[in-house]
Amino acid sequence: MSKTIFEHIGNLTYNKANPTTYTESDWKSYLPYMINRWLSMYKEYTHLIDCTQKYYSLPKDVHYKMLSGILPKKKVFTKYIKGTKVEKYNSDLINLLTIHFEISKDEVKDYIKLLEKSEIIRILNKYGYTDKEIRKMIK
Repeated sequence: MSKTIFEHIGNLTYNKANPTTYTESDWKSYLPYMINRWLSMYKEYTHLIDCTQKYYSLPKDVHYKMLSGILPKKKVFTKYIKGTKVEKYNSDLINLLTIHFEISKDEVKDYIKLLEKSEIIRILNKYGYTDKEIRKMIK
C-alpha cells in the first residue's frame, strides 16, 4: 500500500526516512507539487519551499533528498488553507442594482455586502417587485 501525503511529509520532516526504503507504489504517491503545496502552508517553511519551487522538474527521489536535507528535523502540523468562498447573487438583483446605482456589477456586489436587507427590499419594492419575487432574488 502506498504512503499518504501526510506520511511523506512526516518522512521528510520528522522521520527523515531513507529514500531507498521507498517502494515503487510509494514513489507513485509522492507528488512534488502536492508536497510543496502542503509544506508551504507551514508558516516557517513558506520561504524555503518558495526557493525550491524552481526545481519542480527534478526526479522524485532527488526532490525528496533535497527537501529532506533542507528541512529541519521537527514535527510539523500543516493546516490546509482553503480558498475563499465566492458568493453568488441573483443575476436579476445584480442587474437591477446596477441600473439603480449606475455602477458596475463588481461594485454592486460590494454594495450588497454593505447594504442592509431592508434597504435592498425597499429598492426592489420601488421597482414593483412582489414579495415572492423579492424573496427569490434575495435568497
